[in-house]
Amino acid sequence: MNYLGQAKTLADSVAKHAPDHLFLYCLADKVNGRNLRGINPQNMIEVEQISIPNFHWMVKNYNIVEFATAVKPFFFNYLFDKYSEVNQITYLDPDIKIFTNLQELDALHVDSEVVMTPHFTVPITDNKIPTEKRIFSTGIYNLGFVSMKRGNNTFQLIDWWKEKLSYHCIVDLTRGYFVDQLWMVLAPIYFDKILVTKHLGMNMAHWNFHERILSVKHEQYFVQDFPLVFFHFSHYKPSKPTQLAAYHTRYSFATRTDLQPLYSDYHTELVNNHFFEFIKEPCFYLNNEQQKRLKKYWGNVMRIVIPQNIKVMLGKFLNK
Repeated sequence: MNYLGQAKTLADSVAKHAPDHLFLYCLADKVNGRNLRGINPQNMIEVEQISIPNFHWMVKNYNIVEFATAVKPFFFNYLFDKYSEVNQITYLDPDIKIFTNLQELDALHVDSEVVMTPHFTVPITDNKIPTEKRIFSTGIYNLGFVSMKRGNNTFQLIDWWKEKLSYHCIVDLTRGYFVDQLWMVLAPIYFDKILVTKHLGMNMAHWNFHERILSVKHEQYFVQDFPLVFFHFSHYKPSKPTQLAAYHTRYSFATRTDLQPLYSDYHTELVNNHFFEFIKEPCFYLNNEQQKRLKKYWGNVMRIVIPQNIKVMLGKFLNK
């Protein structure tokens, strides 16, 4: 619920540029009578509807980021079953906005069942954030976007992805876990007909600003010679409108004036779509976030510095 301001902004951009596409809100939450502020509930699928086998375990053990990312393959599976006439399903993070029709994306599916984007395609040569190592630790493909076409490779990948995320969609960089994203590094090795596109206009975001410059031609945004298909406003906070993104030190609006109009328009749309009201909504299922963070923190400390015999006693105490 707390991301519906961004999701409504994405929905508006789809309605404007790709009205032939069906847009659905896949909600990792439960409305439970809360105010949707004009969003049509008929276009919304609540996570309880899709019958995840270990749903209650996820709710109990995952934090909100882990939970929201773990449900992705289950939604893909549900939608392919529900809409048997649909050949192609594209997932987009709610903080994305599209800027053209999606014909260029559709064209990539002619020979490919799964389409993904890398975080960037040109080496980073400074020590500012995000670094290559930071991206390498969290996954070389950004799973804020993935597009799948009906086919054997797609269904095999979804089954494998569901298995991994059922119990191992966690954030724990010390043990090599980063939710759904890091698992997908293995996908092009295990499965065929996967395309990692280097189209510069797809999934432009703060992590690839070093290789992508925006311009306007004939009232349309371009990234170099590529039309801007969709932009990912990851880590942008409307409460801090002068900051490009959290976890970013490479650029600012002062050094990247090409980005100023884009972000200014996005900020206005978020406010109009009730961002500041939605952001206060807690997840229906995950009301013990602080306890989960503490438990995970102490679990990490125990693994690193506490002897095994004391670890067992502390573990019993924490569980109690």
